[in-house]
Amino acid sequence: MGYLISGNLSGSLPRSSFEFLSNVSVKIYRTQKGKDNLRPPKGVKGDIQVLDGNEVAFKRELLVGEGTTDANGYYKVKLADTYNRGPVSIDVVITEVPYQKGKQDKRVQCLVKTLQPFWRKQSEHHHFSFNYRFPYEFWGVLRAQFDAWMIFGHVKSTGNIPTVEGLRVTAYDVDWITDDLLGTAVTDSSGFFRIDYTSSDFKKTFLTPLINVETPLTALPGPGVYFKIASKEGDLLLEEASTMGKTDERKNVPHCYYVELSINTKR
Repeated sequence: MGYLISGNLSGSLPRSSFEFLSNVSVKIYRTQKGKDNLRPPKGVKGDIQVLDGNEVAFKRELLVGEGTTDANGYYKVKLADTYNRGPVSIDVVITEVPYQKGKQDKRVQCLVKTLQPFWRKQSEHHHFSFNYRFPYEFWGVLRAQFDAWMIFGHVKSTGNIPTVEGLRVTAYDVDWITDDLLGTAVTDSSGFFRIDYTSSDFKKTFLTPLINVETPLTALPGPGVYFKIASKEGDLLLEEASTMGKTDERKNVPHCYYVELSINTKR
């Protein structure tokens, strides 16, 4: 009988939200007695270790299985015959993050966990289930390395709007010369929306909109944001002043920013 590891992977976002890790490579390695391929993890809560090139190369001969997550973060990995029921390390290889708008030539391999699987015998194989959600302290930093920015939140109605579904939420960055459009999203039945963008959407030089400020992605200050909300018919329901983007609450927002917006159409 063979050995199968399956589960789900996701990343934490602010306000107890999360996103599934889709199209992520999952690699399973055996550990080697007397020649452990792992340093003690130094990540969040003792987990997660970003591997350098030498560590990845050293582990190559210890690989016993790999697979890829689907759109909802689920994966299945069948282990090779060389696996001997011993401890394994579970790694993920990330080349892009969910809903990433721009492409980055980047590859990050993370050791997620080293453990001894508790195998359950099933009809055709032994099975072990491993689910993992990256803590935001780690996931937020990793998203920043891929220049992935997002604004998400909810639209609330305190007026006579019958539904908050289908509203168009547009986010802008207040700028010295011309305000930048960050993106537009349509709310779902709960009023939820999500806008994904990159630093190139708000970090332009004063010389030309085609030249971006050359600053490390993780060190970039965030935009100063303000919003407009329109109905399905195009009627403006909320039009914030651009000066909102200069307030303490809205200036230099982080890579993952949550906001609640309120509309009131009472007359």
